[in-house]
Amino acid sequence: MGVFIDDPPPAKGKEILKEMERALKDSRPYQIAMARGFGKSSYCCAAVAFALMTGLRKYCVFCSANAKAAQ
Repeated sequence: MGVFIDDPPPAKGKEILKEMERALKDSRPYQIAMARGFGKSSYCCAAVAFALMTGLRKYCVFCSANAKAAQ
């Protein structure tokens, strides 16, 4: 998995990142349900990095199925 997000991200990607930021600031869960290969894990890794670097969170838990479990 690589943590690379297009710069600028596509419109749907911008939506996801904004909603993730709101979820982090509001301390509520956020779930992404999209097709395989869209970059869900990369967006989540970016959100975790954002939360840690901005001080919104001291610790983060990132749960994701691997390819075998997803099948």
